[in-house]
Amino acid sequence: MFSLSEKYYLMRWKWIVTIGVLMIVILITAVYVVLKTYDYNKLKPLVAQVVEDATGRKLSLGGEVSLEIGLMPTLVVTNIALANVPWGSQAQMIEIEKLEAQVRLLPLLHKDVVVKEIGLFGVKVLLETDADARANWDFVAGDSSAGRLGSLGPVEIDVARVSIVNLHFSFRRHGTHSQTQFTLASLVINKEETEEALSFKLQADFNGQSVALSGKTGGIRQLFTHKRFPLQVSGSLSTAAIKINGAIEDALNLQGIDVEAQLIGENMATLEPVMDIRLPKTKSFEVNGEIKGNKESLKLENVKGNLSGSGFDLAVSGGVGDLIAFSGIDLNLKSSGKDLAEIGPIIGEKLPATDGFTVQGRLTGSAKLLSLDEAQGNAHHGGLSLAVEGGIKDFLNFNGIDLSVKGSGKDLSGIGPIIGEKLPATDEFALQGRLMGSAKALSMLDARGSTRRGNMRIAVTGAVKDLPTLRGIDLQSRLTGKNLEEFGDIIGEKLPATDEFEIQGRLSGSPKVLSMQDARGNARRGGMHIAVNGAVKDLLTLRGMDLQSRLTGKNLEEFGGIIGEKLPATDEFEIQGRLTGSAKTLSLQKAGGRANRGSLRLSLKGEVKDLTDLSGMDLRLQGSGKDLAEIGTITGKKFPASDKFTVQGRLMGSTKALSLLEAKGSASRGSLNLAFNGAVKELLALEGINVNLEASGKELAEIGPLLGSELPELGPFDVSGKLSGSTKTILLNDLSAVVDKSDFNGLAKVEFLKHPKITARLESSVIDFTTLMKSIEKDDEKTAIKVEPKRRLFSDNPLPFDALKKVDADILLEARNIHLKDARLKFGHFSLKLDDGKLSIDKLEATYKETKISGNMQLTSGSSIRAATRFLVQNLDLGGLLRETGINDRVQATVDLAAHLNSRGNSVRSLMANLDGAIGAVMGEGYLTRYLDLISLNLTQKVVHFWGRPKDADQIKCAVVQFDIKSGVAASRAFVFDTRAGILAGEGEVNLGTEQVDYLLVPKPRHPGLLEFSTKLRVSGSILDAKVSPDTLALLETGARALGSLAIGPLGLLAPFVHLGAYKKHPCDIQSIGQLGLQSPAHE
Repeated sequence: MFSLSEKYYLMRWKWIVTIGVLMIVILITAVYVVLKTYDYNKLKPLVAQVVEDATGRKLSLGGEVSLEIGLMPTLVVTNIALANVPWGSQAQMIEIEKLEAQVRLLPLLHKDVVVKEIGLFGVKVLLETDADARANWDFVAGDSSAGRLGSLGPVEIDVARVSIVNLHFSFRRHGTHSQTQFTLASLVINKEETEEALSFKLQADFNGQSVALSGKTGGIRQLFTHKRFPLQVSGSLSTAAIKINGAIEDALNLQGIDVEAQLIGENMATLEPVMDIRLPKTKSFEVNGEIKGNKESLKLENVKGNLSGSGFDLAVSGGVGDLIAFSGIDLNLKSSGKDLAEIGPIIGEKLPATDGFTVQGRLTGSAKLLSLDEAQGNAHHGGLSLAVEGGIKDFLNFNGIDLSVKGSGKDLSGIGPIIGEKLPATDEFALQGRLMGSAKALSMLDARGSTRRGNMRIAVTGAVKDLPTLRGIDLQSRLTGKNLEEFGDIIGEKLPATDEFEIQGRLSGSPKVLSMQDARGNARRGGMHIAVNGAVKDLLTLRGMDLQSRLTGKNLEEFGGIIGEKLPATDEFEIQGRLTGSAKTLSLQKAGGRANRGSLRLSLKGEVKDLTDLSGMDLRLQGSGKDLAEIGTITGKKFPASDKFTVQGRLMGSTKALSLLEAKGSASRGSLNLAFNGAVKELLALEGINVNLEASGKELAEIGPLLGSELPELGPFDVSGKLSGSTKTILLNDLSAVVDKSDFNGLAKVEFLKHPKITARLESSVIDFTTLMKSIEKDDEKTAIKVEPKRRLFSDNPLPFDALKKVDADILLEARNIHLKDARLKFGHFSLKLDDGKLSIDKLEATYKETKISGNMQLTSGSSIRAATRFLVQNLDLGGLLRETGINDRVQATVDLAAHLNSRGNSVRSLMANLDGAIGAVMGEGYLTRYLDLISLNLTQKVVHFWGRPKDADQIKCAVVQFDIKSGVAASRAFVFDTRAGILAGEGEVNLGTEQVDYLLVPKPRHPGLLEFSTKLRVSGSILDAKVSPDTLALLETGARALGSLAIGPLGLLAPFVHLGAYKKHPCDIQSIGQLGLQSPAHE
């Protein structure tokens, strides 16, 4: 129980408490009423002014400001915006959809602002710079204004928790079209209870990469009171782990930064969006460094980094003087590995693949201009090796390269894939020079190189303006070797084989179009040598050539083998001119050439449009020599021999169709002279011939050797005509020939078929055989037969009738006059046909005074010659003919002759042995002075020895002679000479095969004595040496009949002939040769 005093005091405290509580309730109620009914929007101008004073920017509070009353009142502000700088890209720098601040109520009584939690929702922040490097986050008011934001007078602010939801951050750098995007999904900052520190946790998306960070920092009071602000952060950037430890002396103003940073990960390339720089793909990486400085000058010191790729390792050490501007870089690099291509992404350039490499150097400068100094590198790939030394002024863009380079290897084609060009294979090569420029325009100066392939060697000095594409080549080059054909394989062109060659000049251009200026070259093959100088626009394809050339040698046939054309053999030759075009279509302009072979001299001037196949020729030709037959050895055609010749003309076309235009030529041999002019359409085939010919000489016999046969001496000649046709058919039109006193006109055609065929249609006003007869007489004197015992009259030598099968002929000759010395014959015409070895001479017609002459002949060549002839001579004035021809001037007689003969054989002897047919003659009254001398050598003198008075034998009343011939035996059918002295009759045989004669001659004097009457003569023995002797048996047999005939007068004299098989009529009663029973040629 309580005492009274205790109860009093207890009651007093109850009232006091009750009153106190009541007062508090009243106060709270009053505060609530005040806070609830107060219009907080009146504070907007004050807050906006305070912010503007602190930042120099206008603050816009576009939404309502409200307060939710409770034990922890919550201030809500919407649509907040902080203005951007005037030069900014957008009007607002910061935009906040909603801000909530939860404040504890009781501390306010002590003027302490304890904020339990601040929440920001829908925040947009834009940071950007201008051309003058000004930043929109640089505020005009400076640090003092920022301090007022922290204290707001004597009021102290303490924040327990800050949360930000959906913050979008953008950073734009002037001059770039890209911007850094940062989206903050959530950020929670808590004040630690036991220590003055903040902890935070962040989830964000940075340029498409996730960022997760957590850690501890100094507290709010440290931030706003510019005290040392510790910093401890860990987390991840994309797939990399990041750690930051250190402190910031003045975190609010970013002064006195001193932290250590570490970044560890696998693929560094995933950090490109986060760090906004180009990074390589790696298998692993680790970078450590110290970040020191302030917001104006931030340094990265004691950097140590290691990167490992699939084929390389990279070590980095050094620092960055200004991390904000990324300038003052001073880093030592050292890298090695297998594949240099892996380094390419680091520097942003495509590098070639290698089997191994080492690179080291010193990077200095800034992110805008990073230089590589003291660079050294080695790389090898296959048989290739490369060493470089020097520097690169702009390493990031690979500009300002200045490197000395040396390379060597075996196969140059291995460099092709590196530079993207196809290069030829080699056995070895070496290159060195100075690389200048950039990766896109890299030049090589002071270049020197050599390479070898087989026996070929090439050496170059000079420069290459654009090395990656090998454009802008400017190199002095010298190529030597043995076989030029090997160089053709390299450039993809077919070039001729050589024994040795050399090419030098100035190379310019690119691998696609490589030119050579000031070119000089020479090559040798066998006895040939070629020298050239000039230019080639495209050396690799040998197009655009413009070269002065000179080719010399011995045998032109060798050059034909090179160009694939058959050319003639020579003793020496020279060709010079201007070569233009390409290896496929090479022209020779202003050409000059000469060639010698034996006595032949040939020169050419003009052009050849396509030298590779010798087409498009337009050449002036001049040729001369001694022996024209030498041309035959060149063309494969037979030409006659000569003493000298000349030819000129214009060659046009190709070796397949070569024409000779405006041709002129002459040839001579002895007194022979030949001249021609015209054209040959196909010179090599000798087709399309169209030339005018003129030939003359002192003696036609000189043509014989040209034709391959011996001709008689016929005197001077002059021949002209138009020759046309080809080797298949030759036409000779407008033929005009004069041989001695003979003339011929007409045309002729020679067809070169299975057997050459000669067709001619000739006319002549005079054919004079006088010179021919004199020539024959000379030949007879030279070849006169000396009669020797047992010698044969007919030769057994084979006759050259095989020639009849070698040529066919169809010749028609019309001649108005034939001269035989003083004899004048009116000639009609004759036809000669020779077909497959069968010779026919028809229509042989002539007249001599009152004489008519006609005949024909056939010869057929086979295993043996078959010959047949018929001729008829009517009313021949034999005396006049013999007198006018100079044979005998003491004959006066008219004679009819007829014969039909045929035989077979291969010699004169066999033809005589096989002779069949008949021959006969009828002569009227006249004189035959020593006529018998013409018949049988010395037989006349032997007969006259028995005849008696020889002078009486000259006067002939008539004569009849007829022989029937069978198998070479000529049997007399009639043999009667009726002379003034008497009658001479005969009977017997002449064996032409054995050349034996057995003939009985019966002389009958007109006034005989008994002794004379009984004399008969037997002719026997060899035709060449017949013996004449009296035949006493024949004398006794015919004596009685002869005596009886004396009684009946002169007709009785014919009695012996009846026995001999002669005619019943008197011989002188036979008026014509037709009465002998021999048909004329017209009756065949």
